[in-house]
Amino acid sequence: MSSSPTDRRPEEAEVVVDVTMPQMGVSVVEGTVVQWCKQPGDRVRCDETLAEVSTDKIDTEIPAPATGRLTEILVEVGTTVDVGVALARIATDAKPGEPDASEADAEAAAEPGESPAEPGEAPAEATPAPSPEADIAAPSPRARGGRRHSPVVQRIAAEH
Repeated sequence: MSSSPTDRRPEEAEVVVDVTMPQMGVSVVEGTVVQWCKQPGDRVRCDETLAEVSTDKIDTEIPAPATGRLTEILVEVGTTVDVGVALARIATDAKPGEPDASEADAEAAAEPGESPAEPGEAPAEATPAPSPEADIAAPSPRARGGRRHSPVVQRIAAEH
């Protein structure tokens, strides 16, 4: 039994991630899309700005929730939508439950490759665990990346 090139097994299907209108405060229930920074077909990286929105309390940027290709813009500039409404869609090259191929490549480049030990070769010495004081003093990866979020935003993100 042969399969045609158009047949795709479920594990080969690309993952589509919805970009939704975030909850930006307890009393904020809607927002208006002011500008799209990316267009359909553009490649986007996780946390890269996709759009700018305005609410009655704050103007903010909407970051990409995943790395991939912006496939569709669902809400046009000037449209007001409720929190949780899908604004756009991003197609990733990932299989369900796996990172996008470009995310995996970036992680591999960030961590220098370690070759597995040859049979009979002694394993490399483990590095000592950092002291608890080092954990407190070391900035988080998010802080080093230049994006900082208020405690309220962090709490809302953790809830959703």
